[in-house]
Amino acid sequence: MEKNGLNGSGFKKWVFEPPMLYRSTDMWWGHLGKRYRPHEGLDLCMFVDGRDRVVRLDGKTMIPAMYDGVVIRIVPDFLGRSIVLEHVFEKSCRARFCTIYSHIRPDLHLSPGREIRKGNVIAKVEDSFKPKTDISPHLHISLGWIPRSIPNERLAWPEIGSPEVMTMLDPLDFIVVDS
Repeated sequence: MEKNGLNGSGFKKWVFEPPMLYRSTDMWWGHLGKRYRPHEGLDLCMFVDGRDRVVRLDGKTMIPAMYDGVVIRIVPDFLGRSIVLEHVFEKSCRARFCTIYSHIRPDLHLSPGREIRKGNVIAKVEDSFKPKTDISPHLHISLGWIPRSIPNERLAWPEIGSPEVMTMLDPLDFIVVDS
């Protein structure tokens, strides 16, 4: 949150509705029905600030990388674009650890092969609040293991959500929820 001028008392905690969480089968937008498959990640949409106000993310919200990595793919999603970053924490013969940031506007200088450092701003949240979508601007984060046998060209929605393409992990195990 410090990249957005919210370090210190400006950020207290993230606010989640149950359908925003990993593996939820419910929608939190539109007609509030069921998803066609469980949620593949975590939606960050609102937080409580230092004055105990609930604040929504918007099109000015900058997104820093969670870890050092390399951009391996930038693809369209239904609200904007998604960036797939590969991280090297340990050498694995079979799989690579990746983070996917979705519903965003990538930095103009970002392209596959570009090395990223933890904390570098890689994008802004897509301003998805349009009458046709009825979805508030938010950042979707997915994390998991992708077999090395899967070519980067297959890393696009909805295929990324298939268990044979990516073994998903709960993003709440990797982010700071409160200050």
